[in-house]
Amino acid sequence: MANIDYDKIWQSIAALAQKDVKNYAEAATADGKNFVEATKAKFERYVDELAQQEIDEDDFKDDVLNLAALADMERLKEQELAEAAIDQFVNGVIDILIAAGLQAI
Repeated sequence: MANIDYDKIWQSIAALAQKDVKNYAEAATADGKNFVEATKAKFERYVDELAQQEIDEDDFKDDVLNLAALADMERLKEQELAEAAIDQFVNGVIDILIAAGLQAI
């Protein structure tokens, strides 16, 4: 199993929340962490498949991008944050996961 640095992922999500949705950073950070936890098994499987060369980097990126459909961002929706801002945050979290997955290989 690849060594995924979840501490770095949590820090990156918190920094992204401060940058993208400053007034809702706490809710965004919680939603981001919940999303990663909810998709962790699939994400780790994708990283392992990439490490074992069962999939290539493009397939890995596509698989992680598909996880965005599972992003609920419940706390941000409760804050009535604009959907565009939520989507931007989700895309940032996906970028963090892709980078972390590639670094774990």
